[in-house]
Amino acid sequence: MFLLLGTAASLGFDVPKTVTAVAVLFAAVALAAFLAWRDEHRENESLLADRRTATDECFDRAIAFMKGSNGGRWLPMNALYMARAHELPSNDQVNKVCSRLVESNHGKPFEGLDMRILPTERLDFLRWAHTASGVDLATGADYLRAAESWSELRGRKLPPLPA
Repeated sequence: MFLLLGTAASLGFDVPKTVTAVAVLFAAVALAAFLAWRDEHRENESLLADRRTATDECFDRAIAFMKGSNGGRWLPMNALYMARAHELPSNDQVNKVCSRLVESNHGKPFEGLDMRILPTERLDFLRWAHTASGVDLATGADYLRAAESWSELRGRKLPPLPA
């Protein structure tokens, strides 16, 4: 910095005006960077709040299905599907809903299926099952057959699940 000021002075520039101009320019760049960061931070906070709300709502719907307040009691996987977990935007959110169901003693939706449906594939599985022909996760144990089909599609050679 001092070398630049000395060079500027030797070239005939007015050093105080140069320092002021550089300081103002630096402050303007710093302010612009801060404002851009702040706007992005606010957008991320809003996105996180929306995701928390979606996760909470999915969990609440699953609990309602499992408790029978929606017309009958449902198995954890059926309730998770009926709660529209396949509409969540991330696999992490599906895993959070599953963890909360376990923590509240409502069962494990993917119990016994960990070798067929990896925790990193849960959302993909739910979306696939939602659109797959002949698969209905909303009723009975059809999710077991769907899990076998999913693992076959992924190239996993596993023994069949018990009927």
